[in-house]
Amino acid sequence: MTWQLIKRANIDENKWNNTVDNSANHHISGLSWYLDIVAPNWHGLVWNDYEIVFPFYKKKKYCIPYFMQPPMITHLRLYSLISINKDIFLSLLETIKKNVLYADFYLEDIEFANDFKKLDRYNYILDLNDITDLHDVLSSHHLRKIKKFEKLNYQFIHLTNISEYFLDDYLCNSKYLIKLKNIRKIIIELGKCFENKQIGGWWAIKQNDDILSIALISEYQNKLVLHAFASNEIGKKQGAMHFLIYQIIKQAQNNGINIIDFDGGNNDKMAFFYQGFGGKPYNYVELIIKQFHFGLF
Repeated sequence: MTWQLIKRANIDENKWNNTVDNSANHHISGLSWYLDIVAPNWHGLVWNDYEIVFPFYKKKKYCIPYFMQPPMITHLRLYSLISINKDIFLSLLETIKKNVLYADFYLEDIEFANDFKKLDRYNYILDLNDITDLHDVLSSHHLRKIKKFEKLNYQFIHLTNISEYFLDDYLCNSKYLIKLKNIRKIIIELGKCFENKQIGGWWAIKQNDDILSIALISEYQNKLVLHAFASNEIGKKQGAMHFLIYQIIKQAQNNGINIIDFDGGNNDKMAFFYQGFGGKPYNYVELIIKQFHFGLF
């Protein structure tokens, strides 16, 4: 048995998504429709009859084929219906080498990757299974901001039928700047898709006629993922984002969600923000494969 590199058009969507759905590390970012939005014309690396699947975003620069991390996916995962041994993992790397001259991507931390990793990176997760009162895991800093905001006049709302112009402008000019237009476009498309599939969308804190903070979330297999968020200047000053995330987590608890995936936290500032909600770090790794010695990447 070997890995097959399959073009997007030839991927069996039912088999691919079934493997993602039933893998122990299932995640919304591995589903075919999610990949279609964030990495158009992606390929799939498939083991045997879709027993293991791995998204492969192959591109070219100066006619040199390379594999880079797709946007809006913190790290890639090997979705599997069987146990992955070292031979399978090494054959995956060899298959990547056969198809590109350069690869730089993030991968879940599996023991076989340690010999090849460049560095460790971190994501933050909040396990709601053992939490009765969310206040018990909030930091004193976050709790203070939340209690202060609770005294204000506000609405916690689900934003629907919002214009792309509003979202693009808000994401571009917010406290959490999302400067790249192509990334803003991807975020907006994800929001539409979550709404259409009724698995998430945009939530916000509104004060009078002003939207102070917004956040894009999805819910998949009892896991809530925080994909993007933004605040305006008033929201920044009042701590609206802290209160918005707090409300989203409380709502998730009431809806039977088990896991909050903050989908980031590799820098100190974001780590502090997620830790303040009780988020715990887990690491993933950066892998680099370079088969030439001149500097194009």
